[in-house]
Amino acid sequence: MKPYNIVVTGEPTYIKQLIQCISFGPEGEITHKYIGPDRKTEIVVPMRFGSLEVDEDHRLDFYGGNSEELFDYINRPTNKEFKGMMVLLNADSEDALFGFADMLAKHINYLRRHALVVAVSGQDYTAVKLAEEQVRACLVELDAAAPVFSIDPKSKKEVSLLVESLLYFAAPGISDSSRGKSTFALKSSSEGV
Repeated sequence: MKPYNIVVTGEPTYIKQLIQCISFGPEGEITHKYIGPDRKTEIVVPMRFGSLEVDEDHRLDFYGGNSEELFDYINRPTNKEFKGMMVLLNADSEDALFGFADMLAKHINYLRRHALVVAVSGQDYTAVKLAEEQVRACLVELDAAAPVFSIDPKSKKEVSLLVESLLYFAAPGISDSSRGKSTFALKSSSEGV
């Protein structure tokens, strides 16, 4: 089964909720360890993890976090299976939008090679719509393309749309299954998960 690795970053509570919503494999907190550029220092990367079997040929592994070590880890030449990034923003926090613009600018080279989707959540509808506009303006300013959604990170239907959109932008994306049809869909817990 071929894994496609996705970075999930942004609001920590939303990262946890989204990964719990979509994960049908192991889910929880994990660490990765790798040797730093000096070849002496061991770097530990804490993150949330979840896995989703898409079809008989593909699996999505979600790595959630905000640390610079996570971005250093995913940009290593050996990590060719990383396909994209989901950014989860809290529209109720003004700092989230400033952090988003800084993160995009800092990691624009990664984002030019990988797919990106942005999800905006929050309690105040007006704040969510304003945040969506600001995110789109930021993307235009940085010449980055990405769909922007307002979602509830606990809604399987809305998270499914977000993941599917990311896969459409991934290059190459998940192709049709060996049976000749695409089978991407989040299974509900009543379907024997």
